[in-house]
Amino acid sequence: MLSFATWNVNSIRARLHIAVSFLEDEDIDVAFFQETKVADEKFPEEPFLKLGYRIIKRGQPQYNGVAVLTRVDAEEIDPDFEDPLGQKRVLAVDFGSFIGINVYVPRGGYPGEEAFNYKMEFLRRLERAVRKELEKGRSLLVAGDFNIAPEEIDVFDPEIMRGEVCFLDEEREAFRGLIDAGLWDLFRKFNAGKEFTWWDYRMGAFRKNLGLRIDHILVSDELYGRAVGCSVDRKYRGVVRPSDHAPLKAFFEI
Repeated sequence: MLSFATWNVNSIRARLHIAVSFLEDEDIDVAFFQETKVADEKFPEEPFLKLGYRIIKRGQPQYNGVAVLTRVDAEEIDPDFEDPLGQKRVLAVDFGSFIGINVYVPRGGYPGEEAFNYKMEFLRRLERAVRKELEKGRSLLVAGDFNIAPEEIDVFDPEIMRGEVCFLDEEREAFRGLIDAGLWDLFRKFNAGKEFTWWDYRMGAFRKNLGLRIDHILVSDELYGRAVGCSVDRKYRGVVRPSDHAPLKAFFEI
C-alpha cells in the first residue's frame, strides 16, 4: 500500500511543525508540497530526514516553490515543461511504477489581465506535458494546487463565485482539458458530496465552511484502478497558524 498526500503548505518554514506532525501521524509515504516559499539551500531538511524522507525540491525565496518528500525510490525527471515566467511551480519525479508531477498552478486574474494570460498559458503547457507523458505509456499522477474549482459542487456558492478567479469558465475548461487528455479526478471516485480543500483566512471562512475544492489528484487509468481511497484531512486546517489549504490524501495498492 502506498500512502500519498498533496498539500499547499503556504510556507514550509512557517508551517514546519505542522507538516512534520502530519507526515508522522498519517504515515505518508510520498508527499507533494506546494508554495514552499524558500530557496533550495534554505529548505528545512533535517526534521524530514529524521523521518526517513528523501527531499527533491525546486524553490525560490518568498514565493512559489514545490517539493517532493518520499520514502520510496524516486528520481527527478524533466517533464518537458517550461514555466512561462520561469517560476518554480512544477516538479516531476519517476517512482518506477508511475510518474508523478507536482504542480502549483498560478492563481491568475480576470480576463484581459496579465495574470489571467499567464495562468492560461501555464495550463496549456501543462496539458501538453501531460499528453506527452501519457503517450509514453506510463502511469501518471498529477497533483497539487490547481487554483481551479472544476464544478459547481466544488464551491461554497456557485452564484457568488460566478465570474470569480478560480471558478472562471476558461479555467474550468482548461481543467477539463487535463481530464480529456486521459486523467481522472481521483477525489470524485470516492466522494460525491460537497467538500473543500481551501478556505480564506478572513471572515471565519473555515468555521462557516465557505471554501473551494482547488487541490486535486489526477491519475491515469491504472492508478485510478489501484486507488482505494481519497479524502481531505480538515484537521490540519483547524490547528493554530495553519495553511489556508488542507492536505488531500490518497491510497494506492502498489
